[in-house]
Amino acid sequence: MFYQQGDVLIICQPEIQGKEFNCDGKVAEGESTGHSHCFENPSNVRFYRKDNSELFIDVMAPSILKHQTHGQIKIPTGKYQIKIVREYDHFSEEIRNVKD
Repeated sequence: MFYQQGDVLIICQPEIQGKEFNCDGKVAEGESTGHSHCFENPSNVRFYRKDNSELFIDVMAPSILKHQTHGQIKIPTGKYQIKIVREYDHFSEEIRNVKD
Protein backbone atom coordinates (compact mmCIF):
# COMPACT_ATOMS: atom_id res chain seq x y z
CA MET A 1 0.00 0.00 0.00
CA PHE A 2 1.16 3.53 -0.66
CA TYR A 3 -0.04 7.14 -0.57
CA GLN A 4 0.87 9.91 -2.98
CA GLN A 5 0.79 13.67 -2.65
CA GLY A 6 2.07 15.34 -5.81
CA ASP A 7 5.62 14.10 -6.40
CA VAL A 8 5.92 12.47 -2.94
CA LEU A 9 5.30 8.73 -2.48
CA ILE A 10 4.71 7.32 1.00
CA ILE A 11 5.24 3.56 0.83
CA CYS A 12 4.30 1.13 3.64
CA GLN A 13 7.34 -0.72 5.02
CA PRO A 14 7.59 -3.71 7.36
CA GLU A 15 10.49 -2.12 9.23
CA ILE A 16 12.27 1.18 9.68
CA GLN A 17 15.86 1.60 8.53
CA GLY A 18 18.36 4.30 9.41
CA LYS A 19 19.09 6.56 12.33
CA GLU A 20 16.45 8.69 14.05
CA PHE A 21 16.84 12.47 13.75
CA ASN A 22 14.92 15.59 14.76
CA CYS A 23 12.78 17.06 12.02
CA ASP A 24 10.39 20.00 11.73
CA GLY A 25 7.94 17.78 9.83
CA LYS A 26 9.05 18.66 6.29
CA VAL A 27 9.55 15.55 4.13
CA ALA A 28 10.09 17.29 0.76
CA GLU A 29 10.41 20.77 -0.68
CA GLY A 30 9.43 21.82 -4.19
CA GLU A 31 12.34 22.71 -6.44
CA SER A 32 10.43 25.20 -8.57
CA THR A 33 7.70 26.56 -6.27
CA GLY A 34 9.24 26.47 -2.80
CA HIS A 35 6.11 24.70 -1.53
CA SER A 36 6.69 21.88 0.94
CA HIS A 37 5.20 18.57 2.01
CA CYS A 38 5.03 18.87 5.78
CA PHE A 39 3.32 17.03 8.64
CA GLU A 40 0.86 19.23 10.52
CA ASN A 41 1.91 17.78 13.89
CA PRO A 42 5.46 16.39 13.59
CA SER A 43 5.43 15.22 17.22
CA ASN A 44 3.26 12.29 16.01
CA VAL A 45 5.96 11.18 13.56
CA ARG A 46 9.48 9.86 14.10
CA PHE A 47 11.95 10.52 11.26
CA TYR A 48 14.83 8.25 10.21
CA ARG A 49 17.58 8.79 7.64
CA LYS A 50 19.54 5.98 5.99
CA ASP A 51 22.86 6.77 4.28
CA ASN A 52 22.06 10.52 4.27
CA SER A 53 19.52 10.02 1.49
CA GLU A 54 16.69 7.58 2.19
CA LEU A 55 13.94 8.88 4.48
CA PHE A 56 11.75 6.63 6.64
CA ILE A 57 8.98 7.63 9.05
CA ASP A 58 7.15 5.95 11.91
CA VAL A 59 3.68 7.49 12.20
CA MET A 60 2.62 6.89 15.81
CA ALA A 61 -0.84 8.48 15.47
CA PRO A 62 -2.82 9.27 12.30
CA SER A 63 -1.25 12.44 10.90
CA ILE A 64 -2.04 15.06 8.27
CA LEU A 65 0.52 15.71 5.52
CA LYS A 66 -0.06 19.21 4.12
CA HIS A 67 0.93 20.94 0.89
CA GLN A 68 0.02 24.39 -0.42
CA THR A 69 -1.42 23.22 -3.76
CA HIS A 70 -1.99 19.46 -3.40
CA GLY A 71 -4.15 19.83 -0.30
CA GLN A 72 -3.77 17.47 2.62
CA ILE A 73 -3.86 13.72 3.12
CA LYS A 74 -4.27 11.69 6.28
CA ILE A 75 -1.52 9.12 6.86
CA PRO A 76 -2.53 6.26 9.17
CA THR A 77 -0.37 4.83 11.93
CA GLY A 78 2.45 2.74 10.47
CA LYS A 79 5.97 2.59 9.11
CA TYR A 80 6.76 4.16 5.73
CA GLN A 81 9.50 5.13 3.33
CA ILE A 82 9.34 8.53 1.63
CA LYS A 83 10.34 8.62 -2.04
CA ILE A 84 10.13 11.13 -4.88
CA VAL A 85 8.29 10.10 -8.06
CA ARG A 86 10.67 9.59 -10.98
CA GLU A 87 10.04 9.92 -14.71
CA TYR A 88 11.80 8.77 -17.84
CA ASP A 89 12.56 11.33 -20.56
CA HIS A 90 12.60 9.41 -23.86
CA PHE A 91 14.33 12.24 -25.75
CA SER A 92 17.30 12.61 -23.38
CA GLU A 93 17.12 8.94 -22.29
CA GLU A 94 17.37 10.00 -18.63
CA ILE A 95 15.54 9.06 -15.47
CA ARG A 96 14.93 12.06 -13.23
CA ASN A 97 12.91 13.08 -10.19
CA VAL A 98 9.60 14.77 -10.91
CA LYS A 99 9.84 18.46 -9.95
CA ASP A 100 7.00 19.85 -7.90
